[in-house]
Amino acid sequence: MTLLNSRRAAGAFATTLVASTLGLGGCSSVTSSATSSSEPPARVAAAMQTTNGETSISNEPSFNAARETSLTALGFMDYLDEEQRAALLGDGLDISTLSWANQLTALRVLESLFNENAYQLVSAVIQHVAQEPGDDPHHFLKFSTEPSTENSWEMTLDGPTVGLRVSFDPSGQISFKDAHLGLSPAEVVSISEALDTDYSRSPIKQTAEQLIGSLNDTQQAALEGSGLRGSQLSELQKNMFMKMTSNWIAPANGDSGSVQQEEIADTIDDTYIIWDEEDDGSAYFEVKGPEVEFSYKESLNEGEELSAQGVPNIQSTFQAP
Repeated sequence: MTLLNSRRAAGAFATTLVASTLGLGGCSSVTSSATSSSEPPARVAAAMQTTNGETSISNEPSFNAARETSLTALGFMDYLDEEQRAALLGDGLDISTLSWANQLTALRVLESLFNENAYQLVSAVIQHVAQEPGDDPHHFLKFSTEPSTENSWEMTLDGPTVGLRVSFDPSGQISFKDAHLGLSPAEVVSISEALDTDYSRSPIKQTAEQLIGSLNDTQQAALEGSGLRGSQLSELQKNMFMKMTSNWIAPANGDSGSVQQEEIADTIDDTYIIWDEEDDGSAYFEVKGPEVEFSYKESLNEGEELSAQGVPNIQSTFQAP
């Protein structure tokens, strides 16, 4: 069984996403102890409160993404059998082995975490894997311990296409430790179509281009070699830099990434930016600093039909030092 199991499942999940992209509340009402893998999808959706009549509460002052994700993750465990729970709390649970209903419920955990832009990308990636599994469709979900709103815990998603490691604190702080995204030209085309946008207009690339476009000749020259130091940026450019980094460090609902953002802002003068653009239009940029490291790389495969049309491979990584 592949991730999301079928186009029908992907379509059903997309309907939920359109209706209530993120931050749906009330996860604490999950009380079922069912563990059957044949749980009816409608029952799962109702229990997890992902019905298409709901609206997002992600903009409400009382919204807490860490709490919502913790409660949703705890509810997800109620639908797993003993062996599945052991895998989830051990080496990782292969989402592709779950029933359609439980796959949707697992994705609901991610839906409760991410903001709209981030989740649209993640869901489009996962839906593509479901429809075109390729050689390795396996993505493993792992919890460091049973999710709790009173104790710290960590969630890991590990797969060849998308991965992340994020920790949750009882205070409501969410810290993204690392993440990766690896897309072939075919995957870039599929995901761009799903998002109804060109890959070149992604927030990741656009915010970087805006910053680079604001640099003067001296700053542009400093991009090569060891890179442009943050201390060489104007205050306006530093604000643009923080907007760019938010794509990696603050993809959660609400202001859960504020502490990480503050730490990066405090060390921005000692952070370096490297940028390189090829003649074919593909780009590479990298940021290295005391509190953040990330990179984005586009590359064209010579001779491939899609690449000949200018569609690149995309590799992006993030790590909190």
